[in-house]
This record gives sequence, C-alpha cells and structure tokens, in this order.
Amino acid sequence: MINSAAGNNFSGQYSLLTLAQQFPQTVLPYDKEGNLTQGTIDNTGIYNPIGFIDEQKRNNNEDMTFNNWLQAYISYEIIPGLTFRNEQQINIGNRFYGTTSSKQSMNGFLKGKSLATYYDANSWGWRMTNTLNYTKELNKNNRINATIGVEESLSRSYIMRQTAEGLTSESIGWKNMMLAETSKLEDNEVSKTTAISYFGRINYVLMNRYMATVTFRRDGSSLLSYDHRWDNFPSFSLAWNLKEESFLKNINSLDQLKLRYGYGVSGNQAVAAYSAYTQYDATIGNGQIAYTLVPGNPILKWEKTHQHNYGVDAAFLNGRISFTFDYYDKKTKDAINTVVLPADTGLSSGLRNAAEISNKGFEITLGITPITAKDFYWKADISLAHNKAKIEKLGDIDSDFMEIGTGWGNSFYRYFVGEPIGAIYGLQSTGVWSTEEYNNPDIKKPTSPTVRPGSYKYVDQNDSGTIDADDYVIIGNGQPKFNWGMNNSFTYKNFDLNIFLIGFHGFDIYNYPRARLTSSLSPFPELAERWIAGKNENAIIAGFGKDRDAITSPETVASSTFIEKGDFVKLKSITLGYNFSKGLLSKINLSAARVYFSIKNVCTITKYSGNDPELSISNPLRPGLDMGTYPSQREYLLGLNVSF
Repeated sequence: MINSAAGNNFSGQYSLLTLAQQFPQTVLPYDKEGNLTQGTIDNTGIYNPIGFIDEQKRNNNEDMTFNNWLQAYISYEIIPGLTFRNEQQINIGNRFYGTTSSKQSMNGFLKGKSLATYYDANSWGWRMTNTLNYTKELNKNNRINATIGVEESLSRSYIMRQTAEGLTSESIGWKNMMLAETSKLEDNEVSKTTAISYFGRINYVLMNRYMATVTFRRDGSSLLSYDHRWDNFPSFSLAWNLKEESFLKNINSLDQLKLRYGYGVSGNQAVAAYSAYTQYDATIGNGQIAYTLVPGNPILKWEKTHQHNYGVDAAFLNGRISFTFDYYDKKTKDAINTVVLPADTGLSSGLRNAAEISNKGFEITLGITPITAKDFYWKADISLAHNKAKIEKLGDIDSDFMEIGTGWGNSFYRYFVGEPIGAIYGLQSTGVWSTEEYNNPDIKKPTSPTVRPGSYKYVDQNDSGTIDADDYVIIGNGQPKFNWGMNNSFTYKNFDLNIFLIGFHGFDIYNYPRARLTSSLSPFPELAERWIAGKNENAIIAGFGKDRDAITSPETVASSTFIEKGDFVKLKSITLGYNFSKGLLSKINLSAARVYFSIKNVCTITKYSGNDPELSISNPLRPGLDMGTYPSQREYLLGLNVSF
C-alpha cells in the first residue's frame, strides 16, 4: 500500500480515527499564522488530523498503473480423443507514482521537514503451456481422461525509487527532487525470475460410481536456493457415488450421496527475487554511497503443505435439502516467513523456512428450501466453519518461540510450539495500585519499575521483584474458534429479498487505539474513569502522574487491560428487488428488467468497544489486532438490470 502525500493512514500507530479522538477539542486547528497546531493537552507531540484534509486540498501527486496482456492458443486434435494445446501469454506493465508531503503533512510532521518520492517500475513476462489431453470412453462402465504438460515462465522487472527531504519548493515537489536539502537514490534494481513445471493427471470413472484422480507435478523456481529449486508435488482423490449403488438407487427421497477423500502436496515459493543470495544494498545521496550487507538464505527451499480432505455430499427431496461436510487436516512444513533473528547474528530479521504449522478443521454447509408455494419461495444456505492453526515445530531458529518480522504490531505476538497461531503476548495486568494496597506492607511490590498509587499493577510471573520481558505471557488469542454465515433468499410474486449475515466467535482483540488513547491526556471518554485518589480507587485505567506506567508503551508491549472479546454478528447486506412483468416489457422490446436497492454493512452486534471487530481478523499471522483501521463503510446502492 502506498500512502499518498496526505499521509492517509487508515490504520496503525497514526490512524486517522485514533488521532481524531486523541487531539484535544479545546485546541484551535490553526494558529495565528495559519499553521496547523500540534500537541495534546499535556503538550505531547501529536499530529493534528485536520492536516489530512489540508494535504488533500494541496494534492501534488500522480499515480498511474498500466497493465497489458496478450493471450493466444492453438488446439489440434491429433487423433480422435487426443488433443494438443499450446497457450502463450505475454504481459507488459508499468507502475509510476510521485508523491509530495508538505512539512505540515503527517509524514512531514514525523520527519520535521517536507518530503518527496519518485517511483517507476516496468515489467514484462511471458508464459507458455503445452499440454496433451486424451479422453476415452472405453465402454459404458469405464471412462478415462489423461493430461500431461509442461509450463515455462519468465519475468523481468526494472525498478527505480528516489526520495528527497527538505524541499526548496513544495509546489514543485517530486517533479524536481534535486531542489532539496538531501536527495537519495533508494532503489535501482533489475530482476529476472524463471519457473518451469512438468505435470500429469489421470481421471478414471468406473460404472459412474467410483472415481479416482491422480496428479503429479515437478516444479522448479529460480526464487529459491540453487540446491533446493526443484521439488515434487503429488496428489490423488477418491470418490464413491453411493446413490448409484443398487441398494440406494431406488430411494426416491435421496437425490445424491457421495463420499470423498483426497490427499495432496502443494508448494509455495512466493519470495522476492534473489532472497536466497547475499546482496549489497547501496544508498546514494549527496555524492556519497552507503553500503549495507543483506545476507541471503542459501538453504531456502519450498514451503510444502500436505493436506488430507474427507467429505460427504448429500441431497434430498428433489434438492430441497442439501448437505456438505468437509474435514481437513493440513500440515505446512518449512513455512517461509521473515522472522526476528537472535542478536548475536548481527541482523534484525531474515527470511527462513521457519516452522511447521498445522491447520485442522471442518466446514459444514446446509441448504434448505422450506417454502416453494406458487407466489412465495424461501431458500436458506447456512455454513459453519472451525479451524485451529497451531505451531508444531520451529525450523532453524535457536529459540522456543518465533517472532514474525520487525514491523509495527508484530511485537504483540509470539509463536510458541504447541500454541495456536494468534497468541497475543504481553504483560498480565490485575488493575491499578490503589492507595490502600500500596500502603499495605504485607503486599509485595516490584522493586523495578517504581510504582505508586494509580500505577498499573502487573503480575510478576517469575517472582523476581522486577517487571520486565521475562514476565510476558500469552494474554489472549486472536484466532476465532468458529464462524458461520447465513444467506436467505425470498421471492413473493415479482419481488425478491436477500439477507446475508455472518458471525465470528471465540477470539480476543488487542484494542491498540484504546491503549494509545488512555496513555496520555486526551478527550477520550474512558479517561474520565481513570484512577483518582480517594475517588476512583478501583479503576482499571491508571491515573496521571509519575510512574503511572513505567514499563509498557502501547506502541511495543501489549497489556491484558486492553484485551477484549471480539465476538460479533454482522448483517452484511440486504437487497430488495422487483422484476417487471413480461407483458409490460414486451411492449418496449425488453426481455427482462429488474430494479433493486441494496445496503451493505448494515449493522454489527458486538460487545467490543472498538470500531469494527471484523477488520481485526484480516491478517492470518496476527489476528485480533485492532490498529485503528477505518471501519467498513455502509453502502447504499440503487440499480437497474435490463436485458434485450
């Protein structure tokens, strides 16, 4: 995601909504000179959210993307049932953007000066696929379909990115970055990647009731280390159509009954080009060149997922009831992730085949049609899903846990062997030190950091007398235990109505905006319930004063004070439509016409105090983190469908 010069951060440390709630309502947006006022009630520097609007007004940015695809194929039947197909695809793309951030923009505020960025990327690539397909019905009880093929691909990219700080002219901005205090060529690279795959597949059907598929792939990728570029990916599946058996064939109420089983291995090699190789990263600016050594991973190999699937498909009463059940057991080995490396390596992070991860769960889908009257019809589709993702083993990491990357928000998570993915890691808080507790000599207090009445009270897990990183524990989990959806479709004469609901349950959210907004004086309403001596001694929010929170910062360490239940039910959409009668349409030479009105993101039922709990579970590696993301907007749509 590229933020515009306006600094439009809709999530994270400096989200628009969090800043709007934190900035004091008693402070004028501009000073006498017309500049944005900055700061909070306690004079802590904080960006004025009005600046987002101002920066849009002076927008001096350009952003363009061009993508072109050319695809062609030839197909030739060599003999009856045997067909050769050659498919060619060429793609050419360009991405360009130039951004200028004034000194009063968010980016300018953080840097203390105006900024500009120029980015230009060009790419091209081709893909060729050759296949031979053979289809043969041997007799009325035996059918076979077989395919063999090879696929090759190549892509090249050319990227240049330049930045500047301290612009002489903000109106010129990125269009001439030599007019700046400093100008740097941050990135100038050419990359080439190739891949090749050999594959084969056989489908066999016996008596229209027994089905088998066997597939084999051998894939090679230049993205991985030289000794680990190639790997094999087999799979097979079996199905038994019981409805075709003699003991079920004549049961009229049963439309379908099928049992399924499948096993397969799939691969992932989605890493940046040359990640397996040590590189020199050079930054050029003001006539100087700075080199940085970026070690690669010479043993980087394919991430492989082994998956077992068990399924049942059933239908009854001429399709009025349908049922599907799937259970899966998935194990990902050599999972590729950017992880935090030990300090003795001299590196902050690196790409590794970091872990073995298991995913086990089920999905159930039930379709029912309760009413099929002349003028009224009702169909309901209900789904229920459960998944448990867990770390089974760690790879080449000398630690009992793993941290994913160094970006903001990752510090709130740890990945322990045997624990579910999504473990939120931090300090366990039992409230706030009351005056009575603090003055009680029988209650043990930490020697470090210093605490006072009104300070947060954290659990000393190892009884060392010091509250530090050794006292961090799992304080929540952002992985939902189960989720469901329900889609209802109604028709009454010419009217139709659709109602779609979803629900996610059994997960926690770390409410980062709440942690940030209560960390300093602001208009945030919950601060009215903070600890006040002799008045609100049983508060869960610390009072203001020295040593209120000498150990944690909401930017880096999570506290259980701000862990909340994230369960919610959301009415995702309602659509009401009307189909005009055929008689009316025939007079104006139309075959069909429908007018409809739709509302999306209608409402959410939840006890979570933040904006939108659904958005917190969008990242599978760190689910349950509310970064102050802008909530899903309610949309109103009026439309007309016409067929001639």
